[in-house]
Amino acid sequence: MIVVACAACFSASAMAYNGNRGAEHVEAMRLHNKIMHENRTERFPSNVIVKMRRQGTKITPTPGTLVLVRYEGRVVDKKPFINTFSENAPVRFQFDQLSSCFQESLTLMGRGGKAIVYCPPGTYKGIELAHPLEPADTKVQYIFELLDVI
Repeated sequence: MIVVACAACFSASAMAYNGNRGAEHVEAMRLHNKIMHENRTERFPSNVIVKMRRQGTKITPTPGTLVLVRYEGRVVDKKPFINTFSENAPVRFQFDQLSSCFQESLTLMGRGGKAIVYCPPGTYKGIELAHPLEPADTKVQYIFELLDVI
């Protein structure tokens, strides 16, 4: 069974079904997935930049849901101020209470997704930020992994 998530994947799968099913097809699909789904960069109108490292499923958080995430937050080019990866402690949040930076990036990622996210000032003030950052116009970089949507 072949499960596809985008039109290009569907086309490539259909061609493989009708023609070459060998190593060339496997390599072509691997390359397609790397280019189209793992290294995509999106910029939101809020100037939040999301660099996908691993695309998740189509299951994304919506208002009223809980999300289980691991993340690292750091002031750009500085030491992390929070790191739930190293603590091996995923965190559960009410999606509605997260900052706009978290919300925008998590809806793009989908369950199982992982991304590097650059948050401009004014987009990262939510419950996930344990303490205020100084100065107030600080740019923040996060690495997010969306483990589950509940």
